[in-house]
Amino acid sequence: MAVVPYANLSLGGSGTASLDDGSFLLKVDDADRNSNLIISCIGYYSQKLSVDSLLGLEHNALVILMDQNVLPLEEVNVQTQKSTARDIVKEAIDAIPQNYSQQPFNMEYYSRVSENDGVTSLFLMEAIVKSYRKGYFEGALNRSSIIHQRTSGKPTLTRFDKKKKIDYFLYESVPMFDVFLVDMIGVGSRLKYTIFNENYFKKVDFKLTGISTFEGGHVFMIEYGKGEAIDGDLEVFNGRLFIATDDLGILKHERRIGKNYHEVIYKKKHGKYFPYFIKSIYPERKEGNTYRMSITHESIITKVVTEKVEDVPNGLLMDWHLTDTPYVQSFWDANHPLKN
Repeated sequence: MAVVPYANLSLGGSGTASLDDGSFLLKVDDADRNSNLIISCIGYYSQKLSVDSLLGLEHNALVILMDQNVLPLEEVNVQTQKSTARDIVKEAIDAIPQNYSQQPFNMEYYSRVSENDGVTSLFLMEAIVKSYRKGYFEGALNRSSIIHQRTSGKPTLTRFDKKKKIDYFLYESVPMFDVFLVDMIGVGSRLKYTIFNENYFKKVDFKLTGISTFEGGHVFMIEYGKGEAIDGDLEVFNGRLFIATDDLGILKHERRIGKNYHEVIYKKKHGKYFPYFIKSIYPERKEGNTYRMSITHESIITKVVTEKVEDVPNGLLMDWHLTDTPYVQSFWDANHPLKN
């Protein structure tokens, strides 16, 4: 039985995602007892389970089995005759204003940044982040701030702050900017290494590699890349898109820039697509052809607010450090208890 990583779990107005080992933690309040837990993942049949029935089970841990949804060969042939891969991606980009919010919204997410030497997890930083984004269009303002933090272990990738005279974790600010670095829909010509910049879109090759399924619909799987750096760039970049065949919403985007890997998965909420899971991997300390260390950042978006949106103070200040955000044990014990 294979685990299903990064599946979306929705419960009322909140949600979470399974981690790479298939595990998840979801807090259930009394108000959720009459709700349904909905689990979905690209390539699998969705599941709907009543919370009331799950609470009646005499288990602290629950294993949910999901069946793969294999698309018939004849259906693949029908879908792939519609357009070229480049045409499909262009249509998906043109549909961004209809599929992704053009209005401000807030997100709240649980973030994990781990330092690993390939065998052992040396350091784990957890954070609760609140963010503000003006919308999915070029030049849209975005800001984030860490409101809770917890750490375990001791980081080796550190830098010394001469002013405050402290060592700080080199990747401590990643939860605040990485979400916007990975979720680049609608950024236009402002940023490099993205097909949402028309100059890059015109110069990469696209290939339709298959059809998958998601929540009863079909999904185009399209790879893109050039095989060489574009216009003097330092890095080669390539990626893979999962695009819904009905409304051309981008459900998942995997992207590699040089040695770094980025991934974002979306789900429809309030009639628009919003991210529910984001992941980045940053290899570090290269020796020969191998990297001795890696930083993995995973963000699970737990809440999206589209009404009564509030601005968020910018946490990315020059003199900010993780220790400026207090550690509140009661919060973590109640919402993200440590595994036994």
